[in-house]
Amino acid sequence: MASPKNSKPDQSSGVVKLVFINLGVLVAIYMTGLILVSVADDVYSFVKPLVKKPDIRARSLAYKTDEDKAYAVQVFADARKGKKNYQPYTVWRQEAISLPTLTLDKNGYRLHKPTRKNNPDAVKIGFFGGSTMWGVGVDDNNTIPAIFDDLTDGFIPVNYGERGYTSRQELALLINLINQGKAPDVVVFYDGFNDLWTHCNYAITRSLNSHQQEPRLRKLVRNDSDSSAMYRNLVQPFMSFVQKLVKRRVQPDKLACSNDPKRAQAVADTMIANWSMAQKLVTGYGGKFYAFLQPQIYSGKPRKDYVVLKKKQIGRGSEIAAVYPLLQARIAQQQGGWMFDLSAAFDGNVPIYLDDAHVAPAGNKIIAEKIRDTLLKRLP
Repeated sequence: MASPKNSKPDQSSGVVKLVFINLGVLVAIYMTGLILVSVADDVYSFVKPLVKKPDIRARSLAYKTDEDKAYAVQVFADARKGKKNYQPYTVWRQEAISLPTLTLDKNGYRLHKPTRKNNPDAVKIGFFGGSTMWGVGVDDNNTIPAIFDDLTDGFIPVNYGERGYTSRQELALLINLINQGKAPDVVVFYDGFNDLWTHCNYAITRSLNSHQQEPRLRKLVRNDSDSSAMYRNLVQPFMSFVQKLVKRRVQPDKLACSNDPKRAQAVADTMIANWSMAQKLVTGYGGKFYAFLQPQIYSGKPRKDYVVLKKKQIGRGSEIAAVYPLLQARIAQQQGGWMFDLSAAFDGNVPIYLDDAHVAPAGNKIIAEKIRDTLLKRLP
């Protein structure tokens, strides 16, 4: 018969053993869940692009034929496959890629195939801007720089445009090129829409020297520094996957410029200041600089009855109305003739716009021709 004195140690060891067994089961369940979430996340990332509907802009009247519309489906599909990576000072740049309608080199610059030979003494011309310069909605050979190349033989165009860039990021990119001895002989800035979209919206930033990814980067930096290792490694993987599945609540715009004349003036002044600094830098090393205020659907008299705009996009019209007249006034008052207003370039009854800023190939041709005509009057 067992001694009563030995029963408590036996019971205690049994409890400890049971606790460890339960902990082991919980750890095994958690690890299994973590593996399943990782696999599901990979499957979701692979399948999502396959089932995503074609971009509605591919059906725009701005594409003239059914064949053009079918080709546009491929153009937008290829654009979705691009991946961003961190870049010092400019914040992001797309990685190299080669697709049927989209080619980016190792620097993330969009390439095109020249259709005519340039003169032996052709000069390098760099085109800077956001997604309209980069070429959303068109293939490699229908971007503004590509069409400009087809229209001229005295220039070797390089497309430095990047989706979402503001004039401040273009200035940073220009500095990067200058301090590496890679600056173009002629520099063209094409801006307006992104500067206003970014700096007239307090939901993005209250700074006048920022970019569209500020809220996201703030969150990432804050999480890395403030959250515990337990949260980052054990909880965050689940939270990230759930956020992908659940439709996120879109952060409402906090429109500033239309409600605050001082903010509108500050946004206009900052963009002009960025242009002026770029002009001084380029002329300082013997180059030529030209800045163009880009058209968008909210100013001038373009045809827009066929364009489907989201509520959030329509709200941007008030910001354009508050800031564009200030920019136009500064351009009209300039000294030296290097700033130009193209905001009315698409006036008329011809369908040009795909959304509130991006245009079909016909629109890029109009801009390329206007830039060409402007430069040929001012360059030897």
